Amino acid sequence: MSRIEVWVADDVIRRITVTGRDGTSTTEFYDFDAPINIRPPSGP
Repeated sequence: MSRIEVWVADDVIRRITVTGRDGTSTTEFYDFDAPINIRPPSGP
């Protein structure tokens, strides 16, 4: 059996934790509205 926890603050998901047979994985979300730079990978 798996368990999923979702933490919400100010109507925004802040953390998701998934616990299952093989262990636990936690993902945290932050820096909303921060500027980002996306660069495509270099060619072959």
